[in-house]
Amino acid sequence: MADFDNTDFKFPTSNTTDANVHLSSTSNEHLPSQNEDLLSLTVDKCTANWTSHTLHTLQIEPVTTEVYTPMQLLSFTFSGNTIDNSASKETIDMCKNLIINSRCPLHKLDIDDLKNTDAFECFRLLMDKTLNGQWSYKVDLWNISPLTFADKLDNLQTRMCKKFQVHGELFAQQLIFMNMAKKKASLTKAMYGKLFEHFAGLFGLTCINGPSPCGVQIGDNIITSSPDMIFPDLVNSDETNEDMNVIAVCQVTDDFPTVHVSHDVSKPVNCGCKKKKSEILVTHLNDNLIGQHGGDLLVHKPLSRNNGTLGIIVQKTFVTVVHFRCDEVQFERIQRKENDFACKPVIFFSRPYNYLKSDDRNELIEPFLRLAFLQLSRYQ
Repeated sequence: MADFDNTDFKFPTSNTTDANVHLSSTSNEHLPSQNEDLLSLTVDKCTANWTSHTLHTLQIEPVTTEVYTPMQLLSFTFSGNTIDNSASKETIDMCKNLIINSRCPLHKLDIDDLKNTDAFECFRLLMDKTLNGQWSYKVDLWNISPLTFADKLDNLQTRMCKKFQVHGELFAQQLIFMNMAKKKASLTKAMYGKLFEHFAGLFGLTCINGPSPCGVQIGDNIITSSPDMIFPDLVNSDETNEDMNVIAVCQVTDDFPTVHVSHDVSKPVNCGCKKKKSEILVTHLNDNLIGQHGGDLLVHKPLSRNNGTLGIIVQKTFVTVVHFRCDEVQFERIQRKENDFACKPVIFFSRPYNYLKSDDRNELIEPFLRLAFLQLSRYQ
């Protein structure tokens, strides 16, 4: 696995008792009583209605004062051997070069907010203007061509590049469509979901939209979850079981808070040190979104055969990578509605990354490529 910055970094443990990893401030004072009937009342049968309070009721703690990078959260979810065996560093670097340095103009895309971006700017990025002043359809330029490396690619790399060629144009088409649609109507959750689907496809990732509800039993109730999309693990799924295994679970919204604490840490006056990482707050996710996505991750835990369950929250074009750490013993205790946990399941978050912004997108390229190879390598 490629190296990443380990400055002030500590691998999270299940009990998260380290002073630098603070749990949500509501973890103790708002916990319900230990009465079984009260637990039944506070845990809705559908995760779409869950909040952070629901997670606390089930002894699941969202870590809201520590921000991890997508690559760190990926490494928490999948073992190092699993990641390294899916693709070599040379392969990942080659694919990164295809995305960044090919004639595909993805690296030029740098938009703060699609909804408020000038229409001409979008068209300038997505289409060419011919000598007679007419716009010409050039979104096929967004297809990533492997021809430059044709003599160096193995079968897996070549198949990945074919996926690049398909989704580059689809991603550009969706951007053009949304740019035109925003003039007359609001951009919808479905539009943002489709755009993210095509963005993930730029890295060879395959997702399923609107999968059938998944459920697990907690106490006497079956809790159901219907995430907006999942990234499947078909080969590792049991053919005798109707439920497929998953690599990641995704939630999409058409809203992102315009005012939230910046994660670009500035230096205080008369002080040369930066704010400690443990002081950086996850402020872009509200209680409902944390609760619903946490519930989705819990319900899909039996379908993930990894060190935890990986989640992705998409708010407009902002991506937050999520890791749910819960072992088998903890999961069984949640199902029995036990509430005397000495060691609780936890949820970790990255900061939001806008994949239309160049700097943010660069932070997503390697983890998304790694995920794609984890998914694709199983189809060899």
